[in-house]
Amino acid sequence: MIPRTRLTALALILLLCRTVGADSVSERLDRGASEFAYKNFENAAGIIEKLLYPTLQLTAEEDIVKAREMLGLCYFYLGQEDKARKEFTALLYLRPGHRLDPAPGGGVFRSHPQRSAYEGSSGEDRERAPGGD
Repeated sequence: MIPRTRLTALALILLLCRTVGADSVSERLDRGASEFAYKNFENAAGIIEKLLYPTLQLTAEEDIVKAREMLGLCYFYLGQEDKARKEFTALLYLRPGHRLDPAPGGGVFRSHPQRSAYEGSSGEDRERAPGGD
């Protein structure tokens, strides 16, 4: 039989080991946001996915909105448009009037290689839009 003091010490060690390596949910969201800010979209998506799937770990609506927006943008920049659409749909379900906030100076989208596919290679498509004649 193991003495009671040894069991207590073992329980404390296990508890400490478990909490030392565990980041809080807000720390993981911040880390995902940091990866996103540095345009590390694959890393950011991996971090943020774990906060949303298979079970939602975020509790504040603002954090959920932030996570879904970033994850949708990560998927878009990675060329995974179906996944991006799914995230943006979930975001709009949560906040029907939500609009993406354009980053100052054009942000990531300005330098994204797929930008021309959405704007026209020289921006002429916008000039020829109906009502712009």
